[in-house]
Amino acid sequence: MKVYATYEQIKKDYPYTKENPNKAYDVFTDYVMDKISFEERREVRKNWNGNGDWHDYLLKEVNLKTSKAL
Repeated sequence: MKVYATYEQIKKDYPYTKENPNKAYDVFTDYVMDKISFEERREVRKNWNGNGDWHDYLLKEVNLKTSKAL
């Protein structure tokens, strides 16, 4: 599976189309939820300070958590 560091990378791989306008967000959600639990996502959300892009912050935290697990 490809590793994404930013939400922009996902949007580039899955551009907006009329047929499936939310494909990038669906891929983002699936990517995150395949790697961490809902409870872990909540913990990441609590630690997010509101500065910067939520999507990029979450991807960074997901990648950190999964790399530690390996």
